[in-house]
Amino acid sequence: MYVHVDINRWYVIVPRRSLRQIQDFVRLCIRTAQSMQMHISEPT
Repeated sequence: MYVHVDINRWYVIVPRRSLRQIQDFVRLCIRTAQSMQMHISEPT
């Protein structure tokens, strides 16, 4: 059985040169989670 948890606090550590790609990836994760009735907050 599938059970989800909301992700309220998390961190992304990447080199500055990868910042744009990571921002796109984070937005994709958040949008995808919403389609599964799951909540992912912006990383801190």
